[in-house]
Amino acid sequence: MMKKDYTKQSKENLIKKIKQFRKHKRYNIVYENKMRRVVGQCKTELPVFQIIKDKKILAKIYFSTKHTIADITKDVLVSQLARNIKFSSVGYAGFLKKKFLREFLLYQIFDIDIDFKKKEKRNINQKEVKEIIDRTIRKCKGIIFSPITRIFVFPSYSSFTKNKMSGVSGYTPWQNTMLVFVDSTTKQWKKLLESTIAHEYLHTITRQYHKWETLLDSIIFEGLAENFVQDVLENKLSPWSRALDLRQSKKYLKKIKHKLESKDMDIYKSVFFKDKEYPLWTGYSIGYNIVKNFLNKQSVYSWEQIVKLKPKTILRNSGFI
Repeated sequence: MMKKDYTKQSKENLIKKIKQFRKHKRYNIVYENKMRRVVGQCKTELPVFQIIKDKKILAKIYFSTKHTIADITKDVLVSQLARNIKFSSVGYAGFLKKKFLREFLLYQIFDIDIDFKKKEKRNINQKEVKEIIDRTIRKCKGIIFSPITRIFVFPSYSSFTKNKMSGVSGYTPWQNTMLVFVDSTTKQWKKLLESTIAHEYLHTITRQYHKWETLLDSIIFEGLAENFVQDVLENKLSPWSRALDLRQSKKYLKKIKHKLESKDMDIYKSVFFKDKEYPLWTGYSIGYNIVKNFLNKQSVYSWEQIVKLKPKTILRNSGFI
């Protein structure tokens, strides 16, 4: 009789068997310990992750960058990148279900109309990326501390990210969790990675205190993040912060004032990412200028206090309207 090879089963199935067997009349701790040893031997590939540590762990970086672009579709590539992301305390990299993560990756990594196979493969130098993130996270946590930050790094084949954002974009789906997309073929990607990490870091903290639902929420939270980047890195303004000057920002805020409580994603996209009514980055510039006004008038606030304020409070006390 052949001995059953448990290592060929998935780790999840084996853990399920353990829980089921506990209810069985023949359950005993010796058998469970044997099963647990087998579970520990299962070869489950996890995303490569590195730790940023001081006295405590500050951040974990998960690299989901290993992939091929030869003879595959976009869906297959996304499956390659998402395959090793397991469910944890922050879901699947901040998403409740893995299918939601895959759908977002498909949207964020590619442009709708491009043939990514004609593009140069994105080979991401993990050492370089880790050094930039390490340096930036330490600066951020020196200004406002938060629990362990989880950073998931993916390649980017998006022409928009390359041409409009210098090769780096980010997204914060959940508290203390950010996704970063890197196109290492651009000249400015290292500088943009630094500012993106700082920007998204503040979002990971904002998510701890607020729901992110309305157009006003987006305008204020993006404005907070851009002002935080300036504080942390002392950088020049990003293209999205300086797309509109103060006068133009006030002009467009008046236009959208009746839409500030909207939860319509189409309205959000039109205000932030250009349509016939609004220039590209309108929402970011308005937010940056509102928050800058607020900070100039309310200098007694620390960032720990600022991130807890409601968007309406910041707008009302900004003197912007």
